[in-house]
Amino acid sequence: MILLIHGDDIIKVEKKFSELLDKNTPKIEFDLKKNTLEEIFDSLHADTLFSEKKIITLRNLKSLHHTKRKKLFEKIKEFKNDEFTNIILTEFSTLDKKLTTLADADILYTYELPKYFFQYLDCLFPQNNNMAHNLLQKLKSTNDGEQLFYATVNRTRTLLLFKTKNPQDFDDINKMSSFFKSKLQVQSAKWTDNKLTEFYAALFEIELGLKTSTLPLSVAEHLDMTLFKHLK
Repeated sequence: MILLIHGDDIIKVEKKFSELLDKNTPKIEFDLKKNTLEEIFDSLHADTLFSEKKIITLRNLKSLHHTKRKKLFEKIKEFKNDEFTNIILTEFSTLDKKLTTLADADILYTYELPKYFFQYLDCLFPQNNNMAHNLLQKLKSTNDGEQLFYATVNRTRTLLLFKTKNPQDFDDINKMSSFFKSKLQVQSAKWTDNKLTEFYAALFEIELGLKTSTLPLSVAEHLDMTLFKHLK
């Protein structure tokens, strides 16, 4: 059986991936950025040592060149409706319809982030608290508060990296596209070092409260107040 999980809501993608794993079934993991098709094909046809059933997981589908991707799909289609082999394809971004159709999975799971999510992250800078607040309100009705909070923490941490002397020394930045890197450089430049550090420290306090279950209000409400204070 072929199962495809994709979407830019990486928390839900990862959660579904974990749900699909059977602890009693041998699992073989492959990263399509690192492993060759030959390695994957050998594993698909190899006998499993302790059980007839096996799970093959394949991550980073979009990293494959389209010719190799086509070859992969042709091979794994041999295992459609195979009750003894589950192939789980996972991509932490939203695939277009052409690609999901080409994959021809038995079961497709799609988890997209809600509208305004990236617009909210892009507007996190001083003198922009009204827009950040308004977008946060729109997102709160369709999104988990913890996800919004951790996305804010991750964006702020990334902006701090751009404030360092040599941001190019960090793998997270080197992996970015030139367009995204330029956008974050502009966003980071709108902060002073002190104000950005203070904002990150305030988020850290919320995270401590979240992990120790000592927040008097919801995490979304604490985030809202922190945005109002530090983005004014």
